[in-house]
Amino acid sequence: MQILNFQEQAGIPVIPLSGIRAQNLREEAIREFRDNNVSVLTVTDIASRGIDIKDVDVVINFDMPLNYTTYVHRVGRAGRIRNGKSFSFVVPESDGSVVIELKKVNFLCLIF
Repeated sequence: MQILNFQEQAGIPVIPLSGIRAQNLREEAIREFRDNNVSVLTVTDIASRGIDIKDVDVVINFDMPLNYTTYVHRVGRAGRIRNGKSFSFVVPESDGSVVIELKKVNFLCLIF
């Protein structure tokens, strides 16, 4: 997770959540985030489904998921209780099909 290294070097208090970490470390990461001991949880696609974390203000996709359903599950984290925001970095050559699906259902897509 290169983004994790960048965040740490920038002094951002962050905790990782990925499938390569042991289950107890994943549970600890979620607990630390839920308890507001750390404000940034950097995750792999492991958190796109089945993990419900309330009060997420912002979801940032640095790597777009491969399909619409996974995208909806990821960004849904920001809308559980609050009106959160979701931002996604898109590479048209590799993410175009997901963007087309999102535009079909009226997701706001700004492409620069």
